[in-house]
Parts: sequence; structure tokens; C-alpha cells
Amino acid sequence: MKPMVRRRALAPIAALALVVLAWIVLIHSSILQNNAFTFLRGERSKAARSLRFHPVKDSKNGTSYVFMSQIQDTNRTGVPEFFYFNTSASSRVLCFRGNSTRDGTKNLYAFAEQHVPGDALLLPGTTLVSDSHFDFANPWHSMYNLIQFVHWRMDSRCQRSDRMLIFHRGEIRHDLGAWIRSVLDSNGVTTGVDTMRYHPEGRVVCFQRAVVSRRGIGGVSGAVLRDLFEQVRCRTRQWCGVGSGVNDDDTTVRVALVARERGRAFVNLSDWKHAVKLVCEVRPHCQWSVVWFSALDFCSQVKLMSTTDILVSVHGAQLTNMIFMNPGSRILEAFPQGWLQLAGNGQFIYKHLADWAGLGHEGYWRDGGTAKCPMDSSSPGQCFSLHYKNKPVGINSTFIVKWLAEVLSNFSCTARASLTKQECKCSVEPGADDRLS
Repeated sequence: MKPMVRRRALAPIAALALVVLAWIVLIHSSILQNNAFTFLRGERSKAARSLRFHPVKDSKNGTSYVFMSQIQDTNRTGVPEFFYFNTSASSRVLCFRGNSTRDGTKNLYAFAEQHVPGDALLLPGTTLVSDSHFDFANPWHSMYNLIQFVHWRMDSRCQRSDRMLIFHRGEIRHDLGAWIRSVLDSNGVTTGVDTMRYHPEGRVVCFQRAVVSRRGIGGVSGAVLRDLFEQVRCRTRQWCGVGSGVNDDDTTVRVALVARERGRAFVNLSDWKHAVKLVCEVRPHCQWSVVWFSALDFCSQVKLMSTTDILVSVHGAQLTNMIFMNPGSRILEAFPQGWLQLAGNGQFIYKHLADWAGLGHEGYWRDGGTAKCPMDSSSPGQCFSLHYKNKPVGINSTFIVKWLAEVLSNFSCTARASLTKQECKCSVEPGADDRLS
């Protein structure tokens, strides 16, 4: 019986030894796995280091900068400038690293010529990339830097994209303004902005396909822009359920006086309303109204513009809504004092937009009643930005009444261009998917 007792006494010791041995094997295996992981991670990092990265903001020329300067300009003639990656035009894959919202030199890009690094995140589909000197909230600035993607979509057999990557002077931006978001949504261009926030700062992110735009609609010919804005108007009205707003036999002329809050408002809105009323009272079939765009949702703005023949407004981003007016409509624009001498070419942007949208720009009213700048005359930039830029706009009632009366007398309802009866390009039924494989 003694051997049996001895074996029973040894059993716990053996079990403990097996547990210890199992722990040793487990720890050893874990060490091997960690070593293997470290090795693989090192190999992948080595592959990532094989890419040659450049800052998206190249400031070698002093205060000015070039966005993605390693991309060579194309020999385009009158059309928007696009650069294509991993498409029939180029086999290179575009990759990014960094997600700084404050320093564009910390956001980097590279081209994968042969393969995507093993530790890179490869995002499928098509990514649209754009940079702006200004912001993506202001309707004019955002339109100027993003509306070209509607042209890209029409030119690529109505292809749709999967995401958008936007930069402000090379700095990542996370949001689009509500106005431009609605315009792009209505024209089938993605408004899903990739923030890059979910990517670790050092991780490489590559795009299966990418389309890069550096200059918005800069350099695009008037003919191309007129076709572009005709389609934007058509698609946006269709999306909002808005027609032309007028009948072919409608002889009513509709005047809208745009009121603004805060900067560049009218000194006395009542005086402006009275001037418009005087003109409309002596013109048969003339209707007028005061408009506050800030009180209207997007489609209400589109509907209003579709029924407006003459738009009277102070210079400002709200004038971008003119792209939804009927061709042949008229624009009257007002400025505070100081703009003519100090604002440069930027003061003429809505005259250009009117031409691109097929409208008539009837000139300017420039208020001369603002007090002179109290600053040193050697600082014209400060005088403009701090004193003149957002001053309220006064009125010379005699001039405004005569000006508007002349525009009304020369406006013919029969000259109001009818919108084409054909369907808009790249029309998509609600819920349909027109992505290209």
C-alpha cells in the first residue's frame, strides 16, 4: 500500500509542474509572437519609408505657396485642371500622411509607383481632393473651389465619387458649408469629407483612385463655365422640385431687394424699399419684395431665385445664389465706399459670375457717404479690412430710382431665356446608384 500512497502524494506536484511548464511555453510563445510582430512592423515601416513624402504646402517662394507642388501642370485649354491617380491617365497611387488642421507643412503626400506599403490604409473607390486659399463655408469661395467637380462628373460619364479630402492652405478641413453641400448633393458629387482624424498621425493612407484639383474654376473659359452653370442650375432645380418659375406668356417682372444683417447692410432699408416701390408702381406688371436669405432654407432660396428677374443687392456671398436665376435676368450691385480704390479685382467677381450664368450685370452703386479712414494713408490694406470693407451702404434715392427704372424699361419678358426642355445631364432617379465599377 505504500507505493500507492507515494503516487498520490506526488500527483499534486506533477500537476503543478505541468502548470508551470504550460506558463513557460505560453510566455515563450508570446515573446516569439511579439518579436515576429515587431519584425513585421519594422518591415512594413521600412516599406513606408520607401515612399518619398513632400509637404502638401510648399512655401519655398516666401509667403505664397503651391499645393502639392510635385504635380506638374497640365496643358489644359479652357477646362478645369484635374490630376488623376491610379486611373487610365496614371498608374501612380496617391498617398497621404498627417492630419494637421493648423500647419499644412505637416501634412505630407507621396506617390506609390509599384505597390502600396503594407502598413498603409488603402481606401477604396474615388477620392476628390481640393485646396482653397479661403474657406469652405462661404458660398462664393466654396463654389469657386469645388463646383469644378460637377464638370468632372459630367465629363466622366456621370461617375460618382466616394469621399472628399479638402484643405485650406494645406491644412485639413473637416466640414463643408451648408450651401455648397446642398449644391454638390443636388449634382451627384459626394459631400462625405474624410477628416483623416481616425488615422494615426504617422500612418500612411492611400487612395484606390484620386482626382486632385488645385485651382478650382480658375482659368476655365467662359463657354465651359456657361455650360457648367446651366447644368448646375438644371440639376439643383430638379433636386429641389423647382421648375423655371415662370410661364412663357407671363409678363410680370419680379424685383427682389436683398437685405443683409450685420456687415454691409443698408444704412436705411426703408429708403431702399421706398425707391424700389416708386419704380414698380409706375411699371405695369411689376412685383417687388424684400428678401432675407438668412431666413430661407436652401431649396427656398433656389425657388425664390427661379422667380426673380431683377436682383438688387449689396456685394456679398448671398449673390452666389444668382446661379439659380433664369438666363437673361439682371443684377444690380451696391458697394460701401472704399471698395473701388482698395478692393482690387475681387470686387468684380459677381460681374463675372453673372456672365457665366447667362445673366446681365447692370453695374454698380458705390456709396460715397462713409467717413474717411482715420488710419495712416500708408496702410491701405488696413484701411480697407478694418474700416471700409463691412461698412453699411447708404443711398442716393434719385440715382437708385433712375437706375432701376432704366433697367426695368430695357428688360423684356420675351427676352427671358426659356430653360431647355431636355433632361439635365447625369440625372439620377432618387435612390439609384450610378457609380461606375
